[in-house]
Amino acid sequence: MALQPFFQQKFHVPEIQFHVYSVRPVDYDGYDIKPLQDLLIRAAIIPDDKWNVLLGRTIPHKVQTVDEEKTEIVIEAYE
Repeated sequence: MALQPFFQQKFHVPEIQFHVYSVRPVDYDGYDIKPLQDLLIRAAIIPDDKWNVLLGRTIPHKVQTVDEEKTEIVIEAYE
């Protein structure tokens, strides 16, 4: 059985959470997640980034040092 792209399986549209760990609060005007969304499309995790497809949120987390800064992508799909 061949694997199907994630979005062609029998799941609803996945919720994508961008967890941003940073020393300073996330500046949503200056924080661009578009390249990450494009990566998820190229990886066939989501079919498109149109309004009727994209469901997600950005969650900031405070860390103490710059070395701890990172962005994690969490993808949850529901049947």
